[in-house]
Amino acid sequence: YRFVYETVMPLPNGTKAEAIQASGALLVPLNDTPKRVLTLLPGTESKRDLVASVHPANSNEGLVGICLAAGGGSVVCLPDYPGFGVSEVDHPYFDVEANVPAIIDMMRATQSWCAENEVNRNGLHFLTGYSEGGFFAYHTQRVLEESHADEFTLTAVAPMAGPYDLAGTVTSVLTDSEYVDLAYVGFIFTAFDRAYGLGKLDEIFREPYAALMPSLYDGSRTWGEILSSLPATFDALVKADFVARYLAGNEPEMAAAFAENTIFEWSPQAPMMF
Repeated sequence: YRFVYETVMPLPNGTKAEAIQASGALLVPLNDTPKRVLTLLPGTESKRDLVASVHPANSNEGLVGICLAAGGGSVVCLPDYPGFGVSEVDHPYFDVEANVPAIIDMMRATQSWCAENEVNRNGLHFLTGYSEGGFFAYHTQRVLEESHADEFTLTAVAPMAGPYDLAGTVTSVLTDSEYVDLAYVGFIFTAFDRAYGLGKLDEIFREPYAALMPSLYDGSRTWGEILSSLPATFDALVKADFVARYLAGNEPEMAAAFAENTIFEWSPQAPMMF
């Protein structure tokens, strides 16, 4: 099933939230076996339509969801994230406040739909994801347990391969001049520059790449197309003086944005396995 629902997302600088449309997929086995619910969060993707709500086979998570649902024992909830599926905004990559509400609203829609359609569930609810999905699984558990414990009781959570120490991950990448996964570098700095209204792309990236960044990450290009538009080396993409300023603590706004999305001061209630 393809879900389209309303959620909220903060505007740049977090000044206020606005209502947006979001989408996701729900996979339901055609049997009366008591079923667990699994919320499966997608990893990094760049093209707007490569998500399960367009077609489950369009994404790794959709394919995994098909396998799990085909086993007969799982209802699989697959949120797209803002910026994918029907959503027309640019994806707020690794931005907790901009993505977690949409994930929780898809989980709410799943609960409501299953109740209305008398899907036989066994009361178990699992949450997982890989890479960006692992990062958001971690934060979705935190937000659910801190603010929505009256709505959701998670059975267990498995965040996989996420940069949970986001601020530390960025510092590590900037310290490594041999880092080669340049599409990730472009994505995270472009997304955070947009989300926090910093206007620093021409200070971060060399030309012609600084001018290209908004169009590379607007949801219209595949990961391979983005890679083909970027240089071969880190130094050819990122300005050395920006790296020096950031590592010296002289880019406080950008550093604060990453720190805001690096949260360790909480204790999981449901079992968590990394």
